[in-house]
Amino acid sequence: MAMLRERLHEVSAACETLGITQLVMPAVPPAERDSDAAYWRALGNELGSLAHRLAAQGIALAYHNHDWELSAKENGATALELLFESAGASPLGWQVDVAWLVRGGADPLPWLRRYTGRVVSAHAKDLAPAGEKLDEDGWADVGHGVMDWPTLAAACREAGARFLAAEHDNPSDGERFARNAFAYLHQLGA
Repeated sequence: MAMLRERLHEVSAACETLGITQLVMPAVPPAERDSDAAYWRALGNELGSLAHRLAAQGIALAYHNHDWELSAKENGATALELLFESAGASPLGWQVDVAWLVRGGADPLPWLRRYTGRVVSAHAKDLAPAGEKLDEDGWADVGHGVMDWPTLAAACREAGARFLAAEHDNPSDGERFARNAFAYLHQLGA
């Protein structure tokens, strides 16, 4: 976020040089994750403004969620809802991390329906059964956990996701994860 605020011209120039047309804000700093409603509204407003400025240069800006954005901030509204509400009709997109929604206690399907048109891509990862894969923080290779990825992948596409990005936050074997994710997503047609 600091680079977008302080060096937007350099960021957009680097995107142009590298041929990047989709830029994702990955996370807010740890110290800011439990901020109040005013913070999340201000961030949504700022990201919306940046999304307009970047769109004029052919670069789409999106926000990536985790579970902390699902905490209620004001009148039951979550941080993520406040962020998107404050971004208004801006072109700010959403790179939805479906497993973080589930880990945060949300059913991802209503979220995907609600923000259809804002969703640009999705992280495809999975949750291990309760008490398993503790050495991998409870994550599982996509398609090897408890999430219904055939349904979720279809919902992500219907919401506007152009692609699913295989992800695992803490694989004990990166090669195993990559092989499993590729095989699963390939057979899924994702």
